[in-house]
Amino acid sequence: MTYAVEATDLTVTVPAGTFKDCAKVTRSWIEHSHDATGPYRLVLYLAPHLGIIKREVWAGDEQEHEEVLTSYTRGNSVPSK
Repeated sequence: MTYAVEATDLTVTVPAGTFKDCAKVTRSWIEHSHDATGPYRLVLYLAPHLGIIKREVWAGDEQEHEEVLTSYTRGNSVPSK
């Protein structure tokens, strides 16, 4: 299993908004040595002072799953969307 920080300056748009200076972190692994789909990857997009705003799961070159932040609340404020 390997981890890699692929970027730290991305602008990422999700339903909750557009976030600047995001980091993209990838974790890669091989599920089984005979697996024909290739390595699996978990890709996380992290916004400064907020955390994970997007999560992707890949098997080889095919995206299997995606989760995105749809709204959030900071402290005692109302939700952003």
